[in-house]
Amino acid sequence: MIESIKMHGATCKIKIFLPLNHNLKSKRRIVKSLWEQIRNKFHVSASEIDGCKFWQVAILSITVISNKILILNQTLNHIF
Repeated sequence: MIESIKMHGATCKIKIFLPLNHNLKSKRRIVKSLWEQIRNKFHVSASEIDGCKFWQVAILSITVISNKILILNQTLNHIF
């Protein structure tokens, strides 16, 4: 018999403004560094989902999956 396990997911969207950024290469470096730090520190999924056309705007998505809602809330609270 297969045991049923409930999984819960939470996502959030972060819009970052980079006013001193002047090219796409610099933006990619900043965004990559930021999402690698978030992934490594909090063990969540993070990626840039929008703002790719603009050098000074990045929109990141962070996703957390857990079998306990309390863990989801705690993780997102720690990130922010």
